[in-house]
Amino acid sequence: MNYLIAGTSNYLINEEIKKIIGDEDYTKIDYLDTTMDEIIVEASYNDLFGSKKNIIVKNANLFTEKNETATKKLEKYLENPNPNTTLIFVCEKVNERLKMVNTMKEKYHAIILKSMYANDAASKIMEEVKKRGFTISYEDARYIIDTSLNNFDIAMNNIDKICLYYGEPCKIKGEDVKELTSVSIEDNQFKFVDAVITGNYKQAFKILKDFKIQKIEPFILFNMLAREYRNMLLMKEAASNSKNKNDILTTLNLQKWQQDKYLKNGSNYSKKALEKELVNLANIDLDIKLGHIDKYLALEMYLINHNI
Repeated sequence: MNYLIAGTSNYLINEEIKKIIGDEDYTKIDYLDTTMDEIIVEASYNDLFGSKKNIIVKNANLFTEKNETATKKLEKYLENPNPNTTLIFVCEKVNERLKMVNTMKEKYHAIILKSMYANDAASKIMEEVKKRGFTISYEDARYIIDTSLNNFDIAMNNIDKICLYYGEPCKIKGEDVKELTSVSIEDNQFKFVDAVITGNYKQAFKILKDFKIQKIEPFILFNMLAREYRNMLLMKEAASNSKNKNDILTTLNLQKWQQDKYLKNGSNYSKKALEKELVNLANIDLDIKLGHIDKYLALEMYLINHNI
């Protein structure tokens, strides 16, 4: 059996995968880290016992971007697929103009998960909560999806937290929902930057894990870090030139609390170190845009290198 699943929610994608293979074991392959030849070899292989196997290929962008070579190889495999293999391709979105997308729709199985509006997502949350033996009002479910910025994966993370808090099935209270629902993504972005600047890499990695689920764009985080280092450098240079504090605030368009923060954090860096950070971030930005490194991997490597 051969499938294509497209959607932006990992939770909903995993739900569809479970419908197909249940709790059976599977092999996960990252399309970006392998070749179509390797995927086909894995799918075609049979052991001595003719065991059934499941292969999930994530980041399958041949359904998003045109790749004639990979498409032809997959088409040839699909003409005579291994009956013992369930092959599932997963991607965030599909390009309806691509031949391979239409082939999967017409001859095999294509599951295209459309983004839900807030009211539909709230109803889905109510269903998921009910499966666990809990009940929640529509208003509270809607509150969760709204505070999760209409990101269903974030909303379900909050549901996990709420159910864990109660421990056993019951009616979920509105005041508990407001107390337990995660802070906004923007707040976490600032917490991430502060954690990096102050050297709290344990917290930075923890927040980064949430950002992956939330699909936060790494460029936003790199830009925020660059701004922090730049302001610390400018503040340090202004202070070394004996400028009046009020002049510094006016020149850099900062508030008093920001000045105090930059002076405090900047005291842990030399001028040369801050300049080095800015050059490093510029080089990382260039490497990502040239396709030399994955943007999330670049962010992880940045943290690892600082934590050594």
